[in-house]
Amino acid sequence: MTMTEIEVRAYAVAKCKEYPELTEEIYGMYDLFIMEVEDGSSIEHEAELFYTDVDAMIAELENRYKTNTTASR
Repeated sequence: MTMTEIEVRAYAVAKCKEYPELTEEIYGMYDLFIMEVEDGSSIEHEAELFYTDVDAMIAELENRYKTNTTASR
């Protein structure tokens, strides 16, 4: 496993702990990262896609939470 692969795994684990409601989706994206790398894609490119997708999913979740909190006031 390369350093980038280790970093991606550590990021996935950390975000799953921080956002347990997204665990299934994050690990699904991590599995996709691994499959793409095994199929010959650039590790750095796939890592960038993984980080972008996870961060977007978290932002969407936080926006939904903010919207629901604001709406219930």
